[in-house]
Amino acid sequence: MKIFFTHFYGRMSDVLGIVNCGAYAEDVSKEEEQYALENGWMKVESLKYGDIWAQGRQIRLKVSELKYNKKIRKMTDPCKSIESVHKNLSDCDVNELKTVYEKYIKFKSDQYKKSGELFSDFYTTDDFFDELFIDPEHKKIIEHREDGELHGFVICRTYDNTDCMTSIQFCWDYHKPRMFLGKYSCITELEAAKEMGLDYLYLGFGYESMCIYKSMYQGFEWWTGSEWSSDKTAYKTLCESDTKTKTIYDLGQLEEEYTGKFFFSPTEISKRNDR
Repeated sequence: MKIFFTHFYGRMSDVLGIVNCGAYAEDVSKEEEQYALENGWMKVESLKYGDIWAQGRQIRLKVSELKYNKKIRKMTDPCKSIESVHKNLSDCDVNELKTVYEKYIKFKSDQYKKSGELFSDFYTTDDFFDELFIDPEHKKIIEHREDGELHGFVICRTYDNTDCMTSIQFCWDYHKPRMFLGKYSCITELEAAKEMGLDYLYLGFGYESMCIYKSMYQGFEWWTGSEWSSDKTAYKTLCESDTKTKTIYDLGQLEEEYTGKFFFSPTEISKRNDR
């Protein structure tokens, strides 16, 4: 794999000393995919940029730790009327999926408008929906139906030489909002991964308060940039900081705090393990 960076912003004129850049990888071979996933890389579903991976605050769940306790049953019980089936993406009715997707995007867009927050127009374009179908031979889908009607789905990426699956996009039409189909859907993904004999379910990146929910599942871990951590308090703190950070000065302070509290170089990790 070849790693490259996008050095799109920095500050040297004051005490901030900030360098913002994106970290990407290309030419990731099938044999390197396991290494990439284990080290915080996520494959980007992009028609524009091609076959690239991005580095970020990845989230993963250890499949074997799923246990049906009271907390998990609270997520699944409201969805007892839902029938969920996982299959190859190529076996689906694309128009049926798009109908659910459009209802999902409209609901989300209306929510953002009410709150006064920005919602990216990109999600309303055909490109975003079409990107879900890139590389279909490595995609699985779990469809959620009630009385035969499709109300939700999640598309996941699989790999040839890894012990994991990556959740890419969940959508539902909010036909019964109190059903909380998204929480239930994640459990069905874990079940599907277990049935496939996989060890990990990756949930993509975890940023801002809207991603705190990813820490509610058993077997939760997040990528610090140098190691996997199960510290839910630290993860929640970072997500809340993402949302609260509004200015370049906030960002400068945040970088300094993160480096001191959460980041450890591979050398430091090795030293701690030897103690």
